[in-house]
Amino acid sequence: MNETTLIIEALSKKYRWNTSKGVISMEDLFDLSLEGLDNVYLQLKKETNNHSDSLLCSQKENPDDVENNNKMKIVKLIFDIKKEKQSELAMARENAKKRQEIMNIMQEKKNEKLKNMSEEDLMRLLNEMSNN
Repeated sequence: MNETTLIIEALSKKYRWNTSKGVISMEDLFDLSLEGLDNVYLQLKKETNNHSDSLLCSQKENPDDVENNNKMKIVKLIFDIKKEKQSELAMARENAKKRQEIMNIMQEKKNEKLKNMSEEDLMRLLNEMSNN
């Protein structure tokens, strides 16, 4: 089942997830931390494993396990999306920090260049700035 079909299935069957904060819907999963999502995933996995003991007695698939497997796939999908966004944000913060460092170095170089200028050159610069 592809992601779109899985999400449509979850929406049409109104899947709900049990959490320590109560029962939540699919969109509420995005409000959970990565650790929270991990806890929901582990709980679903435990429930599915508990049902698997009875599968030896019956030849057909347990409907609760199908739903739990679908729920686990959705939780994993949301976990992966959130983890990727965290990585992107961390990279953007690192790039902003490097950009600021480069700007600071450029400013220092400009200041050094000005410090190394003669008084006459500095006066000429001031006069040019006054005339503009």
